[in-house]
Amino acid sequence: MIHKIRLLAAIILPLLLFSINCSDTGSKTYPTYPYGGDYNYDGNNNNDNNDYIVDYSGEWEGFMWEDFRSDYISLGKKKIAMRVNYRDSTWTSSGWSDWYKIDVLIDGRPAASTVEEIHSGGYIHLQSNDNSIDLDMQGYFRKSNADGNFMLDWDEKFKDQWDGETVKYQVWISGTYDLGHVKGAQWAPAWELFDTYGDGIWDLSDEIWEAATLEGLAHLDTLTVEDIRTPD
Repeated sequence: MIHKIRLLAAIILPLLLFSINCSDTGSKTYPTYPYGGDYNYDGNNNNDNNDYIVDYSGEWEGFMWEDFRSDYISLGKKKIAMRVNYRDSTWTSSGWSDWYKIDVLIDGRPAASTVEEIHSGGYIHLQSNDNSIDLDMQGYFRKSNADGNFMLDWDEKFKDQWDGETVKYQVWISGTYDLGHVKGAQWAPAWELFDTYGDGIWDLSDEIWEAATLEGLAHLDTLTVEDIRTPD
């Protein structure tokens, strides 16, 4: 009888251990990049082949060049600022995916605040629909620049040239964008609003965002180019 129990245990135990290991394949036991003990990126870049989390994270600034507007107003360009912070990594049968919290300002106004994947080759497809603002951006991130295509559907705001009143109307815009990797400077007060109010940012007035932009510009005037640009 004892012999049969030992034989049965010898058969069942390996199967049990195999089952436990299989059930854990979705956990983050084997992070692919340098993380701290809680699996958050710890700021160290010890692997030259896996340093793109560092490359993509940080602040970006540039322009969105319009090539189509649904209102047929003359085409122009918009100032765009983006903050990218590494958030998490997940495992699927296709491999590891790295997710980033991305906040977007267009002409000093919040346009998106979402979590998106940036692939190892730098490809991103950001889709956001917040506060009736539809933003779709596709393109590639590199160490010091990012570019691609965008589609934006939102209420365009401008001041009437006669009475100075702010008016708005819905417009659909498409075009291209080009961003450079910068150090935090001009948009720091705006990012503080994102951090402080969370989903409440959409309820803040235009005057608050304008004040944040002006505060950032005032700070920017005190800096040199070396203070602002991220070295290659």
